[in-house]
Amino acid sequence: MATAVIVIVDPVKLEFTYAAAGHPPPLLATPRGTEMLAQGTIPLGFGKGMAIAPKPLHLSPNALLVLYTDGLIEFDRDLVSGEAALRAAVAAEYAGRFGKPAQGILDRVIAGRPTRDDIAILTLAVKSDMTR
Repeated sequence: MATAVIVIVDPVKLEFTYAAAGHPPPLLATPRGTEMLAQGTIPLGFGKGMAIAPKPLHLSPNALLVLYTDGLIEFDRDLVSGEAALRAAVAAEYAGRFGKPAQGILDRVIAGRPTRDDIAILTLAVKSDMTR
């Protein structure tokens, strides 16, 4: 069994498409707020899975897209508080636009506590002066 997520970004159209198999859903921060995107399907290796047809999503100027592994939100075995801490960290990094968002998110969520699992964070920031 394994989880996976794939993201394809079109920088010309300012769109992205993603598919997740058992992997935590991406977060997208925009001027309207921070939202956790739709979950996806079951992990790879569990049965036949479900076919999905991803649709492109818009990346507005000043958007911040965040992908991460479950080690970031499950480090203390409390998924609800882990997700809440992640949302707060992404919102704070978004408000600061955008020094080192991945490092800032890690520092805010983990806050120096020991972790039991690997953690990876990938961010994509869209500048405000991006035009079509």
